[in-house]
Amino acid sequence: MEQNSIFLLRSELINSEKGQKEKSFFEHILRVRFLRETGHDITIYDPELKMHFEDRNAWASIYEIETVDVSVKCSRRLQKAEDFIRRINHKYDWIQVRVNAKGKILSIENKDELKKRWVRLKESILKDYKGATVERALNKIDNRFGTEDQIVSAVSQYFYFGLLFPGIPQKHGDTWNNKRFIEFSEYEEEKFEEQISYDHSENDLRTYNISGQIFPESNTIIDKYEGNLSLIKGDIFPDNAKINIIFRRDDITNQWNFTMYRYN
Repeated sequence: MEQNSIFLLRSELINSEKGQKEKSFFEHILRVRFLRETGHDITIYDPELKMHFEDRNAWASIYEIETVDVSVKCSRRLQKAEDFIRRINHKYDWIQVRVNAKGKILSIENKDELKKRWVRLKESILKDYKGATVERALNKIDNRFGTEDQIVSAVSQYFYFGLLFPGIPQKHGDTWNNKRFIEFSEYEEEKFEEQISYDHSENDLRTYNISGQIFPESNTIIDKYEGNLSLIKGDIFPDNAKINIIFRRDDITNQWNFTMYRYN
């Protein structure tokens, strides 16, 4: 990936209940900057050769993600909350993630700074918004900053950076596939199992298929979970990605349409 790349992420949510549909639309412009590499000074010892070698499995890269802009267009029922939602969508701004060669997030490098920045953002929001509903929403976000694992889980949602980091290694065979836990957004408060598999290559562009399923204890019913993404061989960031999901809970049908592509 280039030292500085910009991605456009579009998320559309459609709720259907008793024949009535509500649509909400979200757009994030993300700038991803490469900061540095780590792990070059870590070695392993080969007892047969009696020598130390650089441990290539310890290599990782650190990237900073800036949320350049957020656009929100809510359904009529939630129009008054558009500014509130737009502002809280900046809560992971300037996050620094350490990623290995397989595209997996290993850690959050600036987790303490990120928490402090969220506290300041929360204080700013509370100057303009009051009430029990607002406080409940902000307190839920507080919990997302409880531990590093919770932050990693949150930023791995499709709604945020889950499509940026699909966990595809730079090198793999033609039968490669992988499974991981994923969240659609913070609204469902539920994890799903994503399955991604290599499909084909055209020149240096590799294409993958995406599907998913619920866990046995879930009350959610998945009607559709399919997508695809493409990335250039040797890169960990997709050039484009698209996922469409339809699921039901009780009498409500929800549909998420996620689309992401890279500008440069």
